[in-house]
Amino acid sequence: MRADYEAMLARDPAFVPSRPVARNPVMRRPPNPEGRVFIEIPEAAAVLDVANALYNQMLRCLVQAYGRAHRERADRAELIDTAIGLMGIVTPVAEALTTLPANAQSPGVNAGMTFATLRGLEPLVEGASEWRILSDRFADLAEGLRHLTSLVPEADALAQRLDTTAARFLARANNPPKAGESAPMTTPAPAPATPSPAIEIAEGEALTIAFEGKRCIHSRQCVLKAPTVFLANTPGAWIMPNAMDAEKLVAVAENCPSGAIQYKRRDGRPDEAAPPVNVLTIRENGPLAVNAPINLDGVEIGMRATLCRCGQSKNKPFCDGSHNGAGFTASGEPPTGDATALAVRNGPLAISPLRN
Repeated sequence: MRADYEAMLARDPAFVPSRPVARNPVMRRPPNPEGRVFIEIPEAAAVLDVANALYNQMLRCLVQAYGRAHRERADRAELIDTAIGLMGIVTPVAEALTTLPANAQSPGVNAGMTFATLRGLEPLVEGASEWRILSDRFADLAEGLRHLTSLVPEADALAQRLDTTAARFLARANNPPKAGESAPMTTPAPAPATPSPAIEIAEGEALTIAFEGKRCIHSRQCVLKAPTVFLANTPGAWIMPNAMDAEKLVAVAENCPSGAIQYKRRDGRPDEAAPPVNVLTIRENGPLAVNAPINLDGVEIGMRATLCRCGQSKNKPFCDGSHNGAGFTASGEPPTGDATALAVRNGPLAISPLRN
């Protein structure tokens, strides 16, 4: 690091490796303000408010994960993974904050996070209300970030990630039974399936890649076949469409069985074509994989989808991997029957999910 620093100084004697961030920023003017830097310029205050809110949501997830002695293992893992993901969202917001001046009375001093926390962080009561409250908060944070697009370079992409988490937590709230339990008959019918608005977009020179986390079943086709494009567990931007030949990346996208990865050509070449024959594959001990121009409850969702067959998914009608924990067993072979080809075997495929 020292050698790199000295090389940078040799190239640019004016190079400064850090920003002049306040050592002791405060969000609200304290009773004894001496020695403290009050963040009062509106732009900096707005970014600081969202940064602290993200930090508190991270703490909330950790409290929910560890605040009770006995938590369902899957719930605890979900909360811990979400908290770690929030660290990757706080970072670019905090970095943007350090580029903004703190106040008019401290020229040359930039703002920084104050890490202000709530007075009480007692765990919320476990159950559907817990997930709904957390979901609402993620949606609020996403909306707050969208107001900062002129101040935080990655605000829209970060907001989409928060929307994805909000949708995932809301699905848990709406489907409270654990794996292996039956939902009561009074459970409200699921809302019509529509594409999630939480879709991450990555613009490349030849392709635009879209990722819809709600549909991902972690088949790992993307990170194994295109590891330079899909940077797993990377904070901030993680999809790099220019890091691979466009045709090879198209092939990887079209091999995504869930349809979580979609693409749009920007080089004048045709987008994904409909298959010559619509295919529904029954996966052994697993979901239904569909390859067709899919119309799901009246909404076009692309050419590929993986749909729940075990009945345990918290993200119906899409598969979320719950069949693994539920110990679901079922043949991957269709019953023997009439194999006469249909007169029309391609074209739009209408799918209407029905309860039970």
